[in-house]
Amino acid sequence: MKNKLILFIFFFAILTHAQERVASRTYFSDDFYLVLNAFKALDIEKSDSLLKIKSFENEFITDFFCQQLDEFKNGDYEAYKSAKTRFDTRSDTSVGSRFLKEIVLGDLAVNEKISKDSLGFDHYLKAKTIAEAQKNDTLRAEVLKRIMRYLFKSEKNGDLYEQYMKEYKTVVYDDYEKLYAVYYDLGLHMVWKFYDDPNLPSPIGLCEEGIELSKKLGATYMEGRFCQLLGVNYDLFEKDPKKGYANYQKAIDKFETIPYYYAQSSLFGMYSNQGSIFQDTKAYPKAMEYYHKALKIPIRIKNRRDLILLYNYMYLNQKAQKQMDSAVYYLELKNKMQDELDLLNNALAVDEIQTKYETEKKEKENLQLKQNNLILENQKNFNRNMSIFAFIIFIIATANFVLIYKNLKKKQKLIEQEKRIAMQHTEKLLQQQEITAIDAMIRGQEQERKRLANELHDNLGSLLATLKLNFQSFSEKIKHESDDNQNILKHSEELLEQAYQKVRMLSHSKNAGVMANQGLLPALKKFADDVSKSEKLKVAIQEFGLNERLDNSLEILLFRIIQELVANIIKHAEATQADIYLTQYSERINLMVEDNGNGFDTHQIVNKNGMGLVGIEKRVQNLDGNMEIESIKGKGTTVIINIPI
Repeated sequence: MKNKLILFIFFFAILTHAQERVASRTYFSDDFYLVLNAFKALDIEKSDSLLKIKSFENEFITDFFCQQLDEFKNGDYEAYKSAKTRFDTRSDTSVGSRFLKEIVLGDLAVNEKISKDSLGFDHYLKAKTIAEAQKNDTLRAEVLKRIMRYLFKSEKNGDLYEQYMKEYKTVVYDDYEKLYAVYYDLGLHMVWKFYDDPNLPSPIGLCEEGIELSKKLGATYMEGRFCQLLGVNYDLFEKDPKKGYANYQKAIDKFETIPYYYAQSSLFGMYSNQGSIFQDTKAYPKAMEYYHKALKIPIRIKNRRDLILLYNYMYLNQKAQKQMDSAVYYLELKNKMQDELDLLNNALAVDEIQTKYETEKKEKENLQLKQNNLILENQKNFNRNMSIFAFIIFIIATANFVLIYKNLKKKQKLIEQEKRIAMQHTEKLLQQQEITAIDAMIRGQEQERKRLANELHDNLGSLLATLKLNFQSFSEKIKHESDDNQNILKHSEELLEQAYQKVRMLSHSKNAGVMANQGLLPALKKFADDVSKSEKLKVAIQEFGLNERLDNSLEILLFRIIQELVANIIKHAEATQADIYLTQYSERINLMVEDNGNGFDTHQIVNKNGMGLVGIEKRVQNLDGNMEIESIKGKGTTVIINIPI
């Protein structure tokens, strides 16, 4: 009897599993695969026309295709939260519907204006689990392509990328899937070469294989993408910008024939790449021509990170051409866009945590509801009162445990937060003490200089003046002495005059070269002239907008900073030219010092006492300013300082 029961259960399980496999295969109609193939071929016109004449009873299928059409055609996406709220109200929980729900929510999360990448990846993994359970290669291919697109975008996760790439190759079932397999395999090899081992051969063969397969299938956009990546390989890895430019231009020619969002967004990147190639060869006007082409792409196609990179290229372009007004303008646009991006990233972190919390909460509520229903169903034949009593005891115990656990967690978080606050307070005090010490040292130096100047002027100067008068009187009395004595007297009088003039000059050089009656600019120009007389280093001063004197303490600080930066150039850079730009705009002072010297690694700046680079940065930060250092070995260094007035 027992053996018969086991056999019955075994055959029932086989029959049930077979029925599930059949349901999985037959869930999607032929019309579904017809539209899906049109999307795989990136034939937007055919996809659009098919969706107008084909109707699907299942709402998730309609949402799946409409969302892709909006993405490819217009770059529009439904808000993730509104879609999830709408999907959660639907009663359809079949395998196909659950799969499509996770795919659509994953796409919307990743493509959200404030991208929720990790949340989208969670949805893709859930969809992958469903597809694997059904053993459906079409569904597995769809979700694996999305996972690899996410990993290709994040670039650095090579091990995880390789794992999914191997899995995807096992489900390739037609030529279009083979084309995408070549594309993502190419991306994986480029990630390996760029981040893991630069000595690996460039995957140019995969680029060429993808171009030939794209031509065979008539996939214009994919042919453009492979040309673009071939250009990147030549430009970045092979150091052959000529071939890189040629392939970039081929990609541009392909993308310009496609009026839809997915191609236009790629076109923006290509214009930027072409401009950077011309900029590297110092063809600055030609580079600006491509940058302006990129800016003409509709704003909704361009993301903030790409715009920041573009504005930085344009700033460096104008700076190289000595167009300082334009350079400052693009630098301000870059900084403004960076601030906006930082705000969005902060909002992303908070919003993503909140969304995950709400999602997990909803799932836990659903799971708890199912468990409660199952318990009640299994215990119908038992004593109802005893069951309810036991259930209540269980709930109370669970609630108490949860409350105790939450209280412990809350206390632990409070303790950790207090420790972090104490550490931050200590670090702030140490930084303030260091800045105060630097300030005190500089003030002491200035006071000592003033005291020495006053001593020279009031005491030693007066003594020398009196000695000069006495000496002249003595000379008059013995003017009839011999010629030798007269020569000695004359020479002594000349030496006395020189000593008097040197003391007088030292007594008037107060404020470390920033003359009280002259100001910062005259002192800087004199300083530049003195340095340039050596003929080893030419120093040029250019000022914009400094129509009035600044506060004396700020002038002294700026003069000190410039002295230190020029001293560093003389000691370390082996430069022949140093340019100093001092600009006042919108209640701010902008100082830029650049040279054509050796350059250095900015990550290896040594923290030394005094007015070194670290000391300068702390002084600037103490005035609510900021300092940036850009240096390329063999091409020179640029230091940019912004200080509010």
